[in-house]
Amino acid sequence: MGKLSKNITVYSNDPKNPRFQLKMSGMVEVLADFQPRRVFFRNVAKGTTQTQTVEVVGKLADKVKLSKVSSAKPEEWKVEVEQADGKQRLKITFTAPNKEGRFSSQVSAQTGLDKPAEIKLSVSAQVTGDLVADKSYVMFTTFNEKNPPKHTVSVQSLSGAPFKVTKVEDTAGHVSGTFSKAEKDWKVELTLTRKPEIPRGKIQIHTDRADQRILSLNYSVRGSRQRLPANLRRLSGKAGGTIKQPLFPARLAKPHKPGKAPASMRTNPRIRKLPLKIKRSPTTATTPPKP
Repeated sequence: MGKLSKNITVYSNDPKNPRFQLKMSGMVEVLADFQPRRVFFRNVAKGTTQTQTVEVVGKLADKVKLSKVSSAKPEEWKVEVEQADGKQRLKITFTAPNKEGRFSSQVSAQTGLDKPAEIKLSVSAQVTGDLVADKSYVMFTTFNEKNPPKHTVSVQSLSGAPFKVTKVEDTAGHVSGTFSKAEKDWKVELTLTRKPEIPRGKIQIHTDRADQRILSLNYSVRGSRQRLPANLRRLSGKAGGTIKQPLFPARLAKPHKPGKAPASMRTNPRIRKLPLKIKRSPTTATTPPKP
């Protein structure tokens, strides 16, 4: 049982209200389904396994008899049916390959009911090395020289193997980092030390592990304006500034003859590469009746 809401756009010929929004909602009764419907395995080390379980819920959950349980990728995802408290549940085991990345699949099972005859479950996993950071991305607030924005990132070993953080650097030079040993991990404190010209970058956390010398961490800065490329700075009125007027000259907006592009578009090599399709509007002509 759950609430379902949806926004619907209604168009009409009323000149005062040509378009308006309708919000519709209602209670949907679930007969049988997996709970949760999506399972994510976070930070699975290469070559290791992790297991999670999902339950069958709904009005007819007690009558469900799971059968023909299968995975789209059985070499990575193993599924088994278990009995607990008089109800069936699904045990999902993910075996990580020896390469990092995101892996996903779909699990399906027959219910033994008329409706729904089959229920499905989406599964995904993030495979990493042994060393992992608790954040793969950070966003700094707007730069303040008196109170610089900061973020703390924790780095740990999934297997508990010893390691050291040796250096933290931002290749663009906008973020500085300090690090210290905690009980089971390393704490890395990141500080935005100056306002960046480009509001994004990558931080590298160096370690003493031969198998994982560098952990990368992306970042962005809220409220920073990106420096314009050289070929667009002339449109802003001053070098290195931000656009304060339309990106394209006003002459492009002037009417032109049908079937022929404006001269500025024909001479601009970057725009000339784009396919230009101009359709003539059909004209309606009235033919006088024959006498």
